[in-house]
Amino acid sequence: MSNRRHFFEGLFVVAVCSVFAFLVICFARSSSATYDEAANLSAGYSYLRWNDYRLGPEHPPLIKELAALPMLWRRVWPADVELTRENLMTHSANPGRSVDSVGELRRAWASTFANMDEQWSFSHFFFYGVRDETLQRFREKDAAVRDPYSVPGTTRLSGKDFFNDTNEFLFGGRMVTLLLGVLLALLVYFWARELFGFAGAALAMLLFCCDPNMVAHSGLVTTDLGVTLFIFGAIYFLWRACRRMEPAGVILFLTFFALAFVTKFSAVLLIPMFLIVAIVRLVSSEEWTVGATKNFRLTGFLGRTTALLVLFVLAGLVALLVVWTAYGFHYSAAKNPKEAAEVESSVLDEGEKSTTRSLDRQAGHFPVEAELYRDAALTAELKLWPNGIPLDKGAEFDASLERRIAARPLNFSGRVISFANKYRLLPEAYLFGFAHFAQKAHARGAFLRGEYSETGFRSYYLWTFLLKTPLPILLFITAAIIFALVRYKSESWIIFIAGPVVLYWLVAIRAHVDVGHRYLLPIYPFLYVMCGLLAVEWRKLHRNWRWSSAFLSLSLLVISSQFVFYPPWRPARIHPHYLAYFNELGGGPRNGVKNLVDSNLDWGQELRGLNAWLDRRKIDEPIWFCCFGTADPRFYQIRHWNVPKILGGYEFESSRYDALEADQHYREAIDKFVTDLQPGQYIAISATNLSGVYLGREVHDIWQSILDHCTYVDQIGYSIFIYRVPAAH
Repeated sequence: MSNRRHFFEGLFVVAVCSVFAFLVICFARSSSATYDEAANLSAGYSYLRWNDYRLGPEHPPLIKELAALPMLWRRVWPADVELTRENLMTHSANPGRSVDSVGELRRAWASTFANMDEQWSFSHFFFYGVRDETLQRFREKDAAVRDPYSVPGTTRLSGKDFFNDTNEFLFGGRMVTLLLGVLLALLVYFWARELFGFAGAALAMLLFCCDPNMVAHSGLVTTDLGVTLFIFGAIYFLWRACRRMEPAGVILFLTFFALAFVTKFSAVLLIPMFLIVAIVRLVSSEEWTVGATKNFRLTGFLGRTTALLVLFVLAGLVALLVVWTAYGFHYSAAKNPKEAAEVESSVLDEGEKSTTRSLDRQAGHFPVEAELYRDAALTAELKLWPNGIPLDKGAEFDASLERRIAARPLNFSGRVISFANKYRLLPEAYLFGFAHFAQKAHARGAFLRGEYSETGFRSYYLWTFLLKTPLPILLFITAAIIFALVRYKSESWIIFIAGPVVLYWLVAIRAHVDVGHRYLLPIYPFLYVMCGLLAVEWRKLHRNWRWSSAFLSLSLLVISSQFVFYPPWRPARIHPHYLAYFNELGGGPRNGVKNLVDSNLDWGQELRGLNAWLDRRKIDEPIWFCCFGTADPRFYQIRHWNVPKILGGYEFESSRYDALEADQHYREAIDKFVTDLQPGQYIAISATNLSGVYLGREVHDIWQSILDHCTYVDQIGYSIFIYRVPAAH
């Protein structure tokens, strides 16, 4: 009977994981590259292939390297990025000379230490580099085509015009993330199985696999799903080690703990999480055995304290070892810092060299100290502007900030990082990335339910939780919390689940970086495990009520993951647009733009859908293109004109307004664009640009005035809006 039960349990797990994988694959196949994916993949490949860590230091390398592994077995351009003064072609060094993709890519590679944002240029030319023969073909037709930026989007290109098969690289990396998602689903199942039996584990796993947010982020090359897995796994195996200290559980805890630290810098929250559960374990009267035989027990305060202290020290040492391993056991981010400095010197113009010298940066290295000074100065200066910085006070703020930076302040965390950098206790790229992570956490433009803020919203993540979580799952979570408080509050496992969730919520509420619901992903697996306790209560129902309630609940759970009934008579289909999911409280995905943007709705994932929409409508003439993201519309065969950059035009493509914008004649560029709009032309604008969250409120108002005189046509995947210019505009 036991073997038969185990067989059916295993069959259930395989079936649910298979359906989950199918949904993720459908999403991954239908989505174009989101904003960060090309940068993550190109950085990961550079780590593996060239043993150089200059790209993408804002996140540790593990997930990027794992995602890039499939690329090692494919033909990838370029074969190398080694640079010399002779083979480097740049605009600054050759102002009158045409530039090709490899020249732009190498220039970006060489300039990354001086300007970290050059990683975006590198990733663009790495994934969307135009072949030399294609560039030459356009040059022969048009003398204005001098570099890959100026290849016109009005001509439909094919995959053969680009060096790399970006779609296959992207899909391979996304399948690595899928494996991490399946592993996370299994850990949710195992923990709930130990606490509540098969019924509780089945419920917890179904909640995870039916969550559109988990489906979406299990199909993207980002660090969010990875850090969710490793934080959850570390706490799960810590719970097991705190029940029975045996080698397997301890090793798995140390492994997940360490891997979290080379996945995302927010993994630092594992330290206070450990301390919270350690304190509770010390005062708990529950039995704590050692070894498989359970003959030895940790009973005294001193013994338990020693065990936890040893566990914490081991975790720190293993994490330190894993960090050094992840960066190839060399301090410098560059493979050869001396050569990197020489080539950098040949690339940067005098103005850039002067700027980088003022940062106290050694050529060929990251400005770790400068980032720390800026972080401390921002911390102090922003306290004087609690309500944000008014537009007319921007110059005053910048001047005051520069004075603070010149004074070289350092806060406690800055002094710790500076000490580690001085004595090379951690790799340079890791220290710079952590300093950059701390500095960027101070403030960023945010959009929430029609409102704008430069300092974020305290209620932002509460709203994302309420609007992006399916209603049946919200009901399950609410019921589980109530039962946990009423009937399970004395159980020690509660702190291992509630502790990380509460701590994460407190940090999120105080955060000033409100960019996406994805930052909340780490709390969901804990909540799903807690929901497993509902199965214990379910077993107490009458048999007839049990099966009818189970059928109704599971039906609602599955249906809500695929459809949003707003309005009830015209439900919105979710598959395969899982990233754009909004529940009925948010008006469904059709109204998502009114609530949240960026990775909550529009992360640049619908260019394939836009191309398919144009093909279905047999629209062959170019459209006006204004979509958020880094994916190249030319690669996705979208014939288009690029709008002015100030209005959200594609950054890596020239437009007819570049000369005006280069001279800062922005108003003239906008007026010329409005004049260029012709009757019958289509405008494709994505939700993030339409909201104006990163372009500015003035740009939002300009777009609104333009679109008010246009005809709304359709939505693409709920994130791209199509308008048509009427006869009079």
